[in-house]
Amino acid sequence: MDEEKPDLSTESGTTAPKTSDVYRVDKNLPVRFNNPDCFRGYSKKSTHPLYQTSNQTYGSKKPTVHEMPTTFNGTNRKFSEQKLKSGMYRDNGFNT
Repeated sequence: MDEEKPDLSTESGTTAPKTSDVYRVDKNLPVRFNNPDCFRGYSKKSTHPLYQTSNQTYGSKKPTVHEMPTTFNGTNRKFSEQKLKSGMYRDNGFNT
């Protein structure tokens, strides 16, 4: 799968800091984890300040290089591939 190269330029014309500029990162770290600007905050709608929770405030901000992971530990899909081929368990018993 081809990953898109994100646009790392900011309003001032400089490039945004990468996670690898500040921390030592794993060699197989995906591009999206090395560039915090790929992520944006979750909240686009503004809520009334009286009813805004701290989770909404935290989630509305995009991450910095200090909050990005420095390693990536992917898992194999052996179980999922087997279930994809055979299907889920189906009970054909008679219920009374």
